[in-house]
This record gives sequence, C-alpha cells and structure tokens, in this order.
Amino acid sequence: DTMFEETDRVANSAKGIGLAAEVLDIPIGVRGGEIQTLMLETNGGVSPHAVAIGGTGSGKSNLLHTIIMNTCYKYSPEDVNLYLIDFKGGNEFKFYEANKVVEKQIPHIKLTGLTSDVEDGIAILNNLQNVLADRQEKFRQANVSDIVQYCNAGYKMPRLFVIVDEIQELFEQDDKLGQKAIDILRELFKLG
Repeated sequence: DTMFEETDRVANSAKGIGLAAEVLDIPIGVRGGEIQTLMLETNGGVSPHAVAIGGTGSGKSNLLHTIIMNTCYKYSPEDVNLYLIDFKGGNEFKFYEANKVVEKQIPHIKLTGLTSDVEDGIAILNNLQNVLADRQEKFRQANVSDIVQYCNAGYKMPRLFVIVDEIQELFEQDDKLGQKAIDILRELFKLG
C-alpha cells in the first residue's frame, strides 16, 4: 500500500495506479526505509534513458526483472508497452515469452527480441525504428511534436519502454554490422 500510494496525479490511469503521460516512476526497492524509484522523464526531459552497469552477480538481472514487473503492476498496457531485447540469446527475458502461449503472456510486452545473431539484432532495432517512425507520422498528422501533446489532444498511444540486455554483443563480432547497430541506436536515442 505504501509503495503504490494513490495520488491525484496517478488517479486517472486506466488501472487507477499510475499515469505514464510525463514520467515513468517505477519503484525498484527500499533504502533507509524510503522507497527508491527509477524515474524516466517522458515529456522531452533530460532523462529518458538509463544504463545499468555491473559485474557478474551484481544484481543487474534482478534489477531488470524488478523494473519490468513493477512497470506492469503500476501502469496499464494502454499506458506502457514493453520491448524486451536480449542480444545474448534470451537468457534473461525468455521467461516473459510464456513458452509462446499468447494467453499467458503479460499484455504490456509487445516484443521479446531474443537473439545472439548480430543481423537479427539489427532487424529488431530496425523494427523498433519503424514503430517510432510510424508514431512520428501520427504526431505530424495530429500537428503535435510529441506523445504528451498527442495524448493531450485526445488521442491514445502507450509509451514505449525498451529494455535491452547484453547490448555490447552487437559490437563484438563484425565492425560493419556493429557500426550499423550504432547508427540505428543513435537514431533511436535521438527520438527518445
């Protein structure tokens, strides 16, 4: 109850729990009796990206699972869609595929891209790039510049929350493919 207290700001969500309009505020743990959150600004702010770095056994995977599950708990699938990408073959995110049984999959998750092949990884990034280009076209047609304005104009569109594990795998095998991946990622980051 204290971790997901309802406030005026979040009361308008489809679940009545969280609104993703301007900030994703995801509880990730407790420190000194206070709830710690991962806060990602989604309204053109300076922090739409985050990186978790640590050695083997440091808890990165547990953190990713906490972020995924708490995002699904706090926000409805109409507010946030997750794209889970693992470039080391899917060790961490395979669980979320629910053995490919669609009825058992979490509705927030729109893509589980699990591959250790760099070309497949680039295809996944291209897919994401196409999704973002489609969204940009919808913004243009609605005469708005971002998703906040789009939603404020009365349209519905969920946030995209992309979580990538083992991204370094894209750059370790082939210089040309690695450079292509960097170029795509650069474009994705520009769009937020």
